Amino acid sequence: KWVVITGKKETYFSKPGIKNSSDTQKLCMGEIEVTAEGYATYYSSASTIVPVGMEAGVITMTPEGKLSINYCYAEGEVIPANTGVLLKAEEGKYAQVYVASKPAAPKENLLRGTLADETTAAPEEDKDYRFYKLSQDNNGENIGFYWGAEDGAAFTNKGGHAYLAIEKAAAGVKGFSLTDLETGIGRVEGAQEARTGMVYDLQGRRVERAMRGLYIRNGRKV
Repeated sequence: KWVVITGKKETYFSKPGIKNSSDTQKLCMGEIEVTAEGYATYYSSASTIVPVGMEAGVITMTPEGKLSINYCYAEGEVIPANTGVLLKAEEGKYAQVYVASKPAAPKENLLRGTLADETTAAPEEDKDYRFYKLSQDNNGENIGFYWGAEDGAAFTNKGGHAYLAIEKAAAGVKGFSLTDLETGIGRVEGAQEARTGMVYDLQGRRVERAMRGLYIRNGRKV
């Protein structure tokens, strides 16, 4: 266990020290593991300090129907309790440090989470959702958020990790690569558009006739 002691910094026998401590926060310490892909998801009931060398982000949807990653928590900042985040860092194990502070959770975050191995749940009980987990695509080429079960149905989420939940009426694709989300082309299409396979350029504009080049169809680069 660790503690943080707040007080006045003074010199003791020519050595720096702390005097008149005014506040003490208890900390617990564990590990956060990031795989070779350089990403992981995280969820905790306690506020957590972002480790050195790591950044944490939330996923939101723009008014234009695009998913966007906002890496709003830099190293040393605090991830609010009960907030699902996407972690980005080099492969390795990082110190997991809980802190007693209680910052406000970000609004409009589409990442949810579970504390134990549990079935994913809809944020709003009266609405239908599709659920995505962080994984490689079927070809093992692109890491992103993809259906954890057939047709985006609920699946068992690993404790301490986050998943992506999108309303079924707006989620007509099987997944989103993190490259697309980070470059701002992670468009969410309705079910009808997804079936017809409409094509968009890298700026998100619909293309009636595709020439040779790189395009987006059903949320994937083609």
